Amino acid sequence: MILFSDRVPALRAQTLLAAGEGTVDDTGEIVHDIRSKKSQNEESLNNLALKYGLVQNRSVNASLKNISLRLSPYFDHPEFRLRVVILDRDKVMAYLLNSQTLVLTRGMVYSGLLENTDQVAGVLAYLLAEKLFGRLAEEEKGILSPTETSVDNPHKKPVMKPILYAALAMVQAGYHYQGIIDAVTLLGKARKDPVLQSMGGYLLSKKRKILRGAAFYFEGQTAVLVHHNMTAIYDLSRFLSIFPLSVGGHFLLGQAYYQSFAETRPYSFQRFLFLDDPVPILRTQETPLDIGALDAAESEWDLALKLSPAYIPALNAKGRIFLLKGDEKGSRSYFRKAYDLAGNSPWYRADYALALIMANHVTRGERMLRKSLKEADWDPRLEYDLAVWDVTRGKRSAAQKVFHSLSHLPGWRFLIRGTHPEIVSGEQERGMGRSRARRMQDKPFFLNPGETMENVQKKIGLPKSPPVEMYGRTIWFYSGKGIRLVFHGKYLYYAIFEKKWDNRDIGGFYVGKKYDPQEPGVVKPSWVVPFGRSTYLVFKKSFGYVAVTEKNDRISQVLVSVLPPNATVSQDSIKSEPVSSPK
Repeated sequence: MILFSDRVPALRAQTLLAAGEGTVDDTGEIVHDIRSKKSQNEESLNNLALKYGLVQNRSVNASLKNISLRLSPYFDHPEFRLRVVILDRDKVMAYLLNSQTLVLTRGMVYSGLLENTDQVAGVLAYLLAEKLFGRLAEEEKGILSPTETSVDNPHKKPVMKPILYAALAMVQAGYHYQGIIDAVTLLGKARKDPVLQSMGGYLLSKKRKILRGAAFYFEGQTAVLVHHNMTAIYDLSRFLSIFPLSVGGHFLLGQAYYQSFAETRPYSFQRFLFLDDPVPILRTQETPLDIGALDAAESEWDLALKLSPAYIPALNAKGRIFLLKGDEKGSRSYFRKAYDLAGNSPWYRADYALALIMANHVTRGERMLRKSLKEADWDPRLEYDLAVWDVTRGKRSAAQKVFHSLSHLPGWRFLIRGTHPEIVSGEQERGMGRSRARRMQDKPFFLNPGETMENVQKKIGLPKSPPVEMYGRTIWFYSGKGIRLVFHGKYLYYAIFEKKWDNRDIGGFYVGKKYDPQEPGVVKPSWVVPFGRSTYLVFKKSFGYVAVTEKNDRISQVLVSVLPPNATVSQDSIKSEPVSSPK
């Protein structure tokens, strides 16, 4: 259930909401405001292009686009795509246009002031943080109470300075820390701002705190994706006690709480799976509903929307909360907002469609649901929900085919057997499982379950960066290879890959690989987690779980859960750990 320190972010959520003015806008103004911002930005950009012209260099523009794609998720900026353009002016300038477009001048890019991509990323990170966090953090007015302190160190206040959120995003996106230091020095010179120019030393003094925060975030994110909910709650609570303005952190913590609640609900063959969001975890015994976890999830999502009212994942999540409370009209309002802001996402469209179906808007809802499944027919959750709807419509034969197909997808066998025991017999299930196993045998993971620090060191060496140690965890970050490894004690538990490394597959996947789940014979994910404009595909493997996300149809990040044999993430050790100041 809820742990000692897990309540802290939920309590902070109440403080933040109480400190603000009013509640989340429940009208269509959010969507209208975002669309207006897009139009204003396009108009402003066109005016600049007409007045000065834009520098067109294919390789430079591709590099700038890659930087914006890598940084965007860590600024919780899913409502519009960030752009980077080069203005044809000799003057050294860099500024953010309408919070949407980084404008660099030819004098800034081609004068040699920006020497590498890390520095360009640092400029973008600082300008975004200055704009997005500056208005929130302004001496903590209206956000945190004056007495609130960090869980990690009760003598220090949480991080509120935008420059540190810029540094955090740089580390999360895999850029070198020196990039943000060089960027603020350069911007300070360009602006003739001696205070900003001297911030390099301050950033160096906070480097360890930034690295710890990034480590908590990455393990928490991975744990959410693979349903290690209590580990996720623990890590993300620690992260948010240091970085309370992280919208993505609050959403992920709310997601962990919600999944913890969902695991106390026995499945019903008459209920759509999207309300369980959406992992097919077997409920082996009845347990009391964890209403406390549901309340905590709602608090975190409320806070995410307070900080960023157009944050798509939290809008969609609030729709589920309202639906569970029986407020169908309110739920449709939130699902509709998420769908309007990310209309190309089959998952947000499907959730809105199911809400329409549950409100008896059957014709439109079914049409939208089938359209979503047509675009993402490799998502088992969408297949399952449509099959449930087919059963209610009397199309049992079509539903049986779907349930049979899902029954031999890793992670789904027990769910189908529990919800539809008449569909899949034990003999059929065992037979299909054996043939499927031969066809879909896992490729080996080069770091095996039970790997110790010593074995990892022998295989890939030690990282150049010093390890980050925190509460029984040790994080090794190989910046050159783009690898982060998380050890619990001496054993490897999680790994994050952000670059293609040594041409080795990671359970059949690697960064840069083209992955099209609709191609014949390609392994389907066990579940899919939409996260704004990013989507994580999670695969159950013999050694654990692999989660991947894509950019431009190629895998851009691989997250791996690889626990020691017969081991689980120990909740007892988490519960017993004291909350103490970091050394």
